[in-house]
Amino acid sequence: MTTPIPSKINGSPAIGQAASQALKNHIFEIPQAIAPPIQFNPFNQTIEHNMKDNFIRVKKYLFELGYNVVGENETDGLLVIEDESLGIKNLVIGCMDPILIMEQIIFKVNNDNPEIYRELLKKNRDIVHGAFVLDEAGENVIFRDTLQIDNLDLNELEGSLTSLTLLLMEYSNEILEFSKN
Repeated sequence: MTTPIPSKINGSPAIGQAASQALKNHIFEIPQAIAPPIQFNPFNQTIEHNMKDNFIRVKKYLFELGYNVVGENETDGLLVIEDESLGIKNLVIGCMDPILIMEQIIFKVNNDNPEIYRELLKKNRDIVHGAFVLDEAGENVIFRDTLQIDNLDLNELEGSLTSLTLLLMEYSNEILEFSKN
């Protein structure tokens, strides 16, 4: 069963905040925003139609890949997925025509240590898809990847998700150390 994600919080558009609000009991924090709000002309049915089609297509791919959709907001194009056996926990996916954005918190920054940032930047070079980034507040290290959504296929989405899984498996000891410092 999925948790609906509200399209507005306190009267203002909420991209990442919607996921955070709806899932606050499931995770310590979700990134504040996965993308700036996109302004759409309400009379442009093509954009709305494409967004809905892309959202449905991405959701279908996720089911085919065996991921659990634990939250969604079709209006805002947001999905939250997990498969803890692969290290995927509350991964936020935003279908924001023309791109798909994926973000997952990796760890909370407890100490502003330049050496941690240096090591993360060096590791970014080895990551096949996506990268380590800081959230807007600089409080969490997150994995982020962006893909073109119009011609997105199952293999491309699977490649990005597999990249995160491999990253977590290969780099788990370092991530644990970073999260302690």
